[in-house]
Amino acid sequence: RLQGLQRVGFAPAPEGTLVTLDLDYSLKVSASAVVDLLYMRRRLRAGLQRTLDRLAREAAADRELLADAG
Repeated sequence: RLQGLQRVGFAPAPEGTLVTLDLDYSLKVSASAVVDLLYMRRRLRAGLQRTLDRLAREAAADRELLADAG
């Protein structure tokens, strides 16, 4: 239904690491701009948020493992 490129970036931040996610996409089937704005973007945003949440859980688990090992 869509074709795209997802990029992730990591940069140092005062409180840890700043993670950025960027998604450039186009719909394979023609859809109205309203469908894109109201339906697709909301679903894509939710998917990107799940990815960020998963990365945060993995980073927290890594920190815990390192603390236990040290």
